Amino acid sequence: MKPISTLRAAGTQNGTRKASLLFFVFLFLGLSGLWAQVYTVNNGAWETASTWSNGRVPNNRIRQTIIINHRVTYKSNPPISVENNGFLKVETLASYSTPAPTGGRAALINDSNLNIEAGGRVEGIGATIDIGPGVLNINGTVGGDPSLKLTNSLMIKNGNVVNNADISMTNACFTLRSGNFNNYGTISGFGGIKVLAGNLNNYNTTPGAWGGDIDYYYSGNGLNLPGTPLTAQQIEEVCACAQSNVGQTAPVLNTNAITTFCVDDSLPVPGASYVTSATPLNTALK
Repeated sequence: MKPISTLRAAGTQNGTRKASLLFFVFLFLGLSGLWAQVYTVNNGAWETASTWSNGRVPNNRIRQTIIINHRVTYKSNPPISVENNGFLKVETLASYSTPAPTGGRAALINDSNLNIEAGGRVEGIGATIDIGPGVLNINGTVGGDPSLKLTNSLMIKNGNVVNNADISMTNACFTLRSGNFNNYGTISGFGGIKVLAGNLNNYNTTPGAWGGDIDYYYSGNGLNLPGTPLTAQQIEEVCACAQSNVGQTAPVLNTNAITTFCVDDSLPVPGASYVTSATPLNTALK
């Protein structure tokens, strides 16, 4: 049997080793959190390393945090897939004023497709997100943070949209150039959904699943939608407000149209001419 002093010394050494091991584990986890977040430093192509803060091209299968604060184009064939624990954020920063076709605002121009898988999230803040052909599947987690969150933003899609989760809109517009918009989840907030060449179907008939302040227009057929659809002119005005918030030309609002979406919003275009029953605040981007 070893002497007590020897056992105590051995116990101290083991405790020191465990403490050192725990230190390196926590250090690794902390650095992993930093490595897991990548953001843009320039306008440019997704596929160009110099576009990104770490000098590396992100995988199209997103399992980390990707932040786009500039105008980024994606031209690869595989679609972008935001997977579990993945977060894709397109946000215009107040300090970003580099001229760009989107009016100097952050944008993701995706010539391919986008999918939001279970546990994944996409957010646009003062931004434009333009997605190419294919089916946009929104399969993120129901409840908690919305799978798709748009604030003062414009989202454009070619092809069908299938929402199985939560969409949140604030002064935002979702434009479907072609295809059908099928909702099985929830859509909340205030904004507009515009289907230019297709049908708009709401398969979730639970009261409140389609928010009362979500305006809509469809060129084809509509199913289980609350209220009355807007006219093409009215939805254009709703979406023009979101576009103005991402640096486009501010809309001319007609007194006889539904313009409550725009009233008292902060529109960034100085000297614009408005025809409306209320004068929007002509101040900075919200």
